[in-house]
Amino acid sequence: GPDLTGLALNPLTGLYIDEETALNRPAAVVINNHHKALPQSGIAKADILYEVLAEGEITRLIAIFNDFSAEKIGPVRSARNYFTYFALDNGAVFIHHGGSPSGYEAVKARSVNNIDGMREEGSLFWRDPKRVNMAGMYEHSSYTSAEKILEGIKKYGYDAEDTGIRLFSFNEEYKDIEGEPALEFTVPFSKNYYTSFEYDKAEKLYKRFESGSPHIDELTGETLSCTNIIIQFAKTAVVDDVGRREVDLVGSGR
Repeated sequence: GPDLTGLALNPLTGLYIDEETALNRPAAVVINNHHKALPQSGIAKADILYEVLAEGEITRLIAIFNDFSAEKIGPVRSARNYFTYFALDNGAVFIHHGGSPSGYEAVKARSVNNIDGMREEGSLFWRDPKRVNMAGMYEHSSYTSAEKILEGIKKYGYDAEDTGIRLFSFNEEYKDIEGEPALEFTVPFSKNYYTSFEYDKAEKLYKRFESGSPHIDELTGETLSCTNIIIQFAKTAVVDDVGRREVDLVGSGR
């Protein structure tokens, strides 16, 4: 078999990575997915990418990183209370810029190790110089990096080592499983926000499309791709006049 010297399994993907990196505690970063905020940066390096409705029709991404090398991650947006579960489920430090009142309450109540761009602007977070001066782009201009996140974990004295919390167990190799082939499908979050996946047979990967266009990472210029996709149906309710939501992520369902 291949030479695995110096490598270890990435707990988030089941793929081999540098053994030092595999020991890192993951970070869960709230990424702005507003159409105006595209393209995002650093998300191609995420090991897991969650997408969930935030308010109105808009979705946000929560990117979970164990592979700490992206030199620009963002734009970073604010916390919602149910986002904290994505961090806790992966034993991750939670990275956000601001939060709804219930988002802040959840961080406190659930003792979530977090780094907040509202407090760290100009040190662990920076404004993209191009975006910050464009009309209507201020809220889409906050960024951090893998290096800054590691710095923040040290600064706050959070546990920097992998917590051993695992969501998934992975096969050693690709397996053919029973079922209908899903060569292309769409997840309709709302009228204007829908995510589609198309299977690339040659690469054995799904390519990701954001509301009809290839979903690109600014740093690579390439369409995001992945091996495994999980779609969860969760109870959702609008809870305030801004259109913020509650999403029920504890319990069972389809």
